[in-house]
Amino acid sequence: MDADKDRGFAILGNLDTALTEALGERLLEMDLEIRPVRHATEFHSLATQPGGRIAVLGGGHGSDPDALDWLDGRVDARLPLVLVDASDSKERAVRALRLGFKDYLAWPSPIAPLCAAVIDHIEQGHAPIRMLPRDMPSILTSNPDMLARAEYARRIAGHDCHTFITGEPGTGKELFAELIHGASQRRAGPLIRFNGTTLPGHLLEGELFGYERGAFEGAIRPFPGRLALADGGTLFLEEPGELPAAIQAELVRVLEIHAVIPLGGDRPRRVDLRVIAASRQPLDTLARSGKLHPGLLSRLNAATIELPPLRERTEDIPLLFRHFLHLHATEWRHAAPGVDPSVLEALMAYDWPDNVRELREAVAVALQTCQGPRLLPQHLPKTLRQSAPQSTGERARLLAALAAAGGNKSEAAARLNCSRMTLYRRMRKLGVDLRSHPGPKA
Repeated sequence: MDADKDRGFAILGNLDTALTEALGERLLEMDLEIRPVRHATEFHSLATQPGGRIAVLGGGHGSDPDALDWLDGRVDARLPLVLVDASDSKERAVRALRLGFKDYLAWPSPIAPLCAAVIDHIEQGHAPIRMLPRDMPSILTSNPDMLARAEYARRIAGHDCHTFITGEPGTGKELFAELIHGASQRRAGPLIRFNGTTLPGHLLEGELFGYERGAFEGAIRPFPGRLALADGGTLFLEEPGELPAAIQAELVRVLEIHAVIPLGGDRPRRVDLRVIAASRQPLDTLARSGKLHPGLLSRLNAATIELPPLRERTEDIPLLFRHFLHLHATEWRHAAPGVDPSVLEALMAYDWPDNVRELREAVAVALQTCQGPRLLPQHLPKTLRQSAPQSTGERARLLAALAAAGGNKSEAAARLNCSRMTLYRRMRKLGVDLRSHPGPKA
């Protein structure tokens, strides 16, 4: 009886049935009681009771009750509030944040990321604002820099300018290309991918520009080429600086005259396309090295996006980990295991040289290796297991410095021979709660 009394609860109100069921299952796995509400009176009665861990409310459904109208300033601010909104309105998002909601999630959206966002609020307490608009479901982040870049990508999508995206492998360059194409006026057209680094030189020109039958040995039938295939849509061009200079010059010519002549042909074919190029190297680096044709450089410089590596947005690691965990579990049709806290410590301590792609693969390996009800560090790939002891030792040293300094961040940073900002980054990386070490009282 006492155990039931101490059991935490989650408030769910005015949500889609499918989302309610999926979210309810996840919350029950966390041993939380589900308390549904239908009216503002019920909500306020529960929201002020002890034991509330989160409230997830729906709004923007038109004739249905609107959760935004339920708040009147009497809600305990310690209870995280999440709005799942069907209107996808920036005005409503701003209003929700002003009323005290900690997150605004658009509906309909993929259920797994929504559930992951809610679980993240419960486990982390207060998380940064996370926007998941309907037209960008693949960009899952709570990092302000990534959110700003995603918003910029959505803005330039409508301007139909050629675009350059840079970032380390696995940071999401192709996802951003899909976002821009999907939010543009060309979304009804094709998105054609081309990576010239995977082709030998004698095949590259024909693959990009096309060829007629008999243009070269082995050309037994005509091929329109990637540029022609992208007509009316977008060409996603990977590593343009690796293309031979002659190929780059011909590509510039195609973009100038809006026409392409296939190998072995003499009649130009009109093409109307947008180029989104991506590279591991920034545009200015390619320019200084002379690897990029000046005409291509000037066109791609119209809009540039630089994506940060995962090690610079560590707050996304738990969010992405849970997303991939439940995504793979759903694909393989078995329940997702519980996760030992030391697993997240190992994930946070790792540098992720291949970024989000490597994280997704690591989750798949761990899920395949784990045969029991709980995911442990030994289920992770070897490179991640090696990072766990270092994380434990670093965390212990950080906590010892904070304790010796009485919570004073400046003194603790001096003891660790680092700046205050570095100390804060280490605290976030190692999961040390800033609120648990508020510093000395005046």
